Amino acid sequence: MPKLDIEFEITGLKLKIKGESDDVSCKVANLQNQVQNLIGTIASLTQGAATVNGAPPQTPAAPSRLIEAEASNATDTKNRRPSPLKRKPAAPKVEAIDFKHDAEKYGFPKQEWYTTQKAMWLLFMLTNDGIATEMTAPIIAATFNKHFKSFKTILSHNVSRDLAKEKGKTGAVNSDAMKSPETWHLLESGKRQMAALIAEAKVSASV
Repeated sequence: MPKLDIEFEITGLKLKIKGESDDVSCKVANLQNQVQNLIGTIASLTQGAATVNGAPPQTPAAPSRLIEAEASNATDTKNRRPSPLKRKPAAPKVEAIDFKHDAEKYGFPKQEWYTTQKAMWLLFMLTNDGIATEMTAPIIAATFNKHFKSFKTILSHNVSRDLAKEKGKTGAVNSDAMKSPETWHLLESGKRQMAALIAEAKVSASV
C-alpha cells in the first residue's frame, strides 16, 4: 500500500496590503487566487490517500473573508480624514479710555519712567478726575499707549507683573482678584507717591 506523508501548517498568518483602492482590490484578488491554488494542490495530493481510506477528499475553504477584511481596513484607513482642530476663541478686544489730559495739573510722563510709574501715574489722573477708580492691566496699557505713545509704550503683561510686585513691596496699589480680569487701584500711599512724582517731573521740565 503506498504511503503519503504531507504536513501543511499556517500559523499566525497575517496579511497587510497598502496602496490605492483600485490596486488593493487587484492585489487581494491575485493573492486569493494564489491561496486557493495552493490549497487545491494540497487537496489533489491528498485525494488518493483519502480515496484509499474510503473517505471523500475535503478541500478547506480559502480564507477569503480574512483577506477581504484586511483590504477593507486598509481602504478605510486611507480614506479616513483627520478631525478638524478646534480653534481657541479670540481674546476680547480692549478699548482704551478717552479723556482730556490736563497737562498743567498732571504734567507729562517721562520716557525713563518704569512701567509701574507710568501705570500708577495714569491711575492717579483718572481717579482724581473721577473717570475711573480701577482699571485692568490691558486697559491701563491700551490707554497709556493711545494718549502717551511718544513717551514709550508699555505692555499689559508687564503692567500686571510690575503692579503685583509693587503691591507686595510698598502696598501703594491693590487689586481685586475676584474680578476677571483682575482690576487695579491706588491706595492712599500710592496717591502720595504719584503727587510727589508729578511735582518732581514739573520741576525737571522747567529747568
